Amino acid sequence: MSMTEQFPATASGSTPDRRGQGTMVEQARAATEVQLAYYMAKRFPRDPRAAERRMLEACTRIELAEAAFYSYEKGGKTVSDLTVHAACELALTWGNTDFGLAELRRDDEFGQSEMIAHACDLETNTRISSTFIVPHLRTAGGKRLNDPRDVYEINTNQGNRRMRAAVLKVLPRWYVDSARRALRETLRRAVEQSKKPLEQQIREAVDWFRGTFGINAGQLEQWAGRPVARWDADQLVSLRTLVHTLQRGEIRIDEVFPQAKVTEAEITGNAAPAAAEPDGGPLHGPALMRQMESAMRAAGSASDLEEVYARAVEQRDAGNLSVDEFTQVDVAGSQRDAELAAVAEADREVDGDGEL
Repeated sequence: MSMTEQFPATASGSTPDRRGQGTMVEQARAATEVQLAYYMAKRFPRDPRAAERRMLEACTRIELAEAAFYSYEKGGKTVSDLTVHAACELALTWGNTDFGLAELRRDDEFGQSEMIAHACDLETNTRISSTFIVPHLRTAGGKRLNDPRDVYEINTNQGNRRMRAAVLKVLPRWYVDSARRALRETLRRAVEQSKKPLEQQIREAVDWFRGTFGINAGQLEQWAGRPVARWDADQLVSLRTLVHTLQRGEIRIDEVFPQAKVTEAEITGNAAPAAAEPDGGPLHGPALMRQMESAMRAAGSASDLEEVYARAVEQRDAGNLSVDEFTQVDVAGSQRDAELAAVAEADREVDGDGEL
């Protein structure tokens, strides 16, 4: 089994294709390795029962269980499934499985990478692959990513999602479902066996959301569908899964707890003074961060984004936003900027070809 991850630094167009002897030897070696992997998979087939035992043993590890699930809101419902970390671990315990992510072509002039993610069962020769384009965009204000490390990170982030989907399609359904149950049981057991009472764990989780994001108990009750007083281990496990998803940056807090829309006057800075917090002071910290995030998402053009970004910088310099809070606002602007860029590109295609 192997995991291939290749990110060639050669740009398309301007850089000629100069392959040295070492590169050609490496290509030949890679082709031989693929043939050998198929041969070894046929020569030493997996034992499904042994693979299941390995998987169940791995699922008892709290380190894996805590990183095993993501959670987000879609269409008013909570969607939760295995992360790429868990999917790759299952592929390793199943055995005779090849999976990977590669950059096929980088176009620095146009600002995009052509990627491929794949997973293959070497015994059955079942292969799932996905080819996709990743724009080199993330920073607010329409700025393109030029740093090779930034490009690598966004390619990896987008590619891991496709690779996860490919791996889960290759693995047997019963195997994946059994892993989900075992991982959730590990998380539940960690809650039940904690030295802290369940009520204290729930109270600490609620306090963490209030202190970190300004989310109150009422919002959490609406999210969970029941009062905090009636929460059990299952609700706490779901909340901790949400915490890990937020910490990994796979979802924004406003996607789970939508905030009120910001008006055009608030975006341009011509609105009346901001509403006061309970202590009577001006907005700052998490509350101000959420307002600025909403302004970023409501921006209708790159110039609007730049205005909101400038205001966020002023608030950061004034001490009203911490570095982490400012970063979250910047991320919201980056995502909105990418959306605007995609719309603009689609409009250019329509103008050029007459149809999409």
